[in-house]
Amino acid sequence: MQTDGQFPSECGTEPDTELGTELGTELGRPAVPGYAWMDCGLYRIKRATKETDSDKFILIAPSFSISGLCCSENGKGWAILIEWQDRKKHSHSTAIPFKDLKGDGSHVFDALADGGMSLPPESTLRKDLLAYFCKAQELVRDQILSVNSLGWHKGAFLLPMGEVIGKPTQMVRFSGNSSHNHARKNGTLQGWQQNVAKYGSGNPYLAFSLCVPFAAPLLYLFNNDGGGSICLAIRARVRVPAPRRQQAYGGL
Repeated sequence: MQTDGQFPSECGTEPDTELGTELGTELGRPAVPGYAWMDCGLYRIKRATKETDSDKFILIAPSFSISGLCCSENGKGWAILIEWQDRKKHSHSTAIPFKDLKGDGSHVFDALADGGMSLPPESTLRKDLLAYFCKAQELVRDQILSVNSLGWHKGAFLLPMGEVIGKPTQMVRFSGNSSHNHARKNGTLQGWQQNVAKYGSGNPYLAFSLCVPFAAPLLYLFNNDGGGSICLAIRARVRVPAPRRQQAYGGL
């Protein structure tokens, strides 16, 4: 989409096209000279010349936000986190490595297009978008810890699909391959209580089995590696004759 001298009316009111204040950065839309944000996306400003009477505003990407900069605990793997919605209003996010911002940016555009972002066919406009990312990352203040493992990080519990339970001391993002993790949210707490947990009442074996999946996440809080915890729990809760107990625990 291209207009001469003014923004298209369907995109709202004309914004400030100069270097923006703190507000744009806080909203995930850093204001970079030569670019302007509208409700419908990011525009490249082609300034008026001797041959043209007015500025031209060219749409180079639909609406998206920059949530922060990601890196590992040791400061490796720096990336810029982009979030947007596709035509079906599904939310997408991708962490674009700094190393992919150099060159033609083909890996960057592949990741965005795979999530349904409409990109201009002209290579010059795609380069303008790439240049925006390069300049905008200098203005982003929020830093996100990138981790390759699930579980406890910075005082909160990280789930496979990116959900975080608790309030971490720093924003955390799972950068591993979620397709290799088969844990998913399903059902409700009440449903689990009625259809699963109630059958453990009065049955120590079943009750213990139901508790096992909760052990690993909780051991971290007690600084316990879990090496002998299960054996100790069995010995404390289940009465086993001494000869069988010795056989089961290797003579413990």
